[in-house]
Amino acid sequence: MKISPTKSTYGLEKFNCPKGTVPIRRVTKDDLIQGKYLLNEDPILNQNDLRTHSAHIFLSPSGGPYYGVKGTTSVWHPIVVKGQESAGRLFVQNENGVNTNKIVVGWHSGNNNGCYNTRCSGFVQTAQMYSVGSRIERTSVYRGTLFELPISLVQDPASKNWWLSLAYKNIGYFPAQLFSNLKAASEVGWGGLTVTPSGTRIPVMGTGVFGNGDFGKACYFRQVAYQTASRKFIGPATNLAAKFNNCPNCYNIVYFGDKGGQYGYSLQFGGGGGGGSNCECGN
Repeated sequence: MKISPTKSTYGLEKFNCPKGTVPIRRVTKDDLIQGKYLLNEDPILNQNDLRTHSAHIFLSPSGGPYYGVKGTTSVWHPIVVKGQESAGRLFVQNENGVNTNKIVVGWHSGNNNGCYNTRCSGFVQTAQMYSVGSRIERTSVYRGTLFELPISLVQDPASKNWWLSLAYKNIGYFPAQLFSNLKAASEVGWGGLTVTPSGTRIPVMGTGVFGNGDFGKACYFRQVAYQTASRKFIGPATNLAAKFNNCPNCYNIVYFGDKGGQYGYSLQFGGGGGGGSNCECGN
């Protein structure tokens, strides 16, 4: 297996903005039309005509509170149709239901940005080279060269702002004032998500292959870690990592713990999706 070399710049679209300026993605008519499809797995916030499926590893409140999360994910281009989304992401979240405050960061395949990127009110872009919402111009090849995206989301202890880093570069931050309930996170996690309109075939997640330990075949997060009050990154022990998968016939999620070397604490997720209602699809 070949891990994406440093010179690949992780496949992210690069910008050459003048000093004192930052890149802002141009909003198209299609973006605004598609914006009604929010990539959100919370059924309270989700639209009734969309089905959302998630397969992820999470750390529960018993190990928190949490102040940071990071990981390096392989980036793929799962095929989806209009109205569908397929994503790999990490997140920080506080509480559940109507009191949920959550930040989700990652890559996704689909026509929709939703209220993501710099169109989300309040995100402060600081980087000149990369932008939130940038295209990922090179994606992984099955059993070939793998392109990755290192991601971290860390709260600044002084300002309480949540700083986003992509490919080891600070991109910008979510100001603390944006959130009513995110002075700390009660949960952090890593994994995959799909969204599809009712009555359509459930889309592929990741490469379309179940995680099986072969990092050249299934989508992964490696070197995953989190921060607690010590503000130092810690790899999740296997007894602290829990699984969530609301579509086990379609997708799987596997946590390996510490594999050592370049992988460190790592996990895999994915699956081929399928037809039928209520995720009644084959392996």
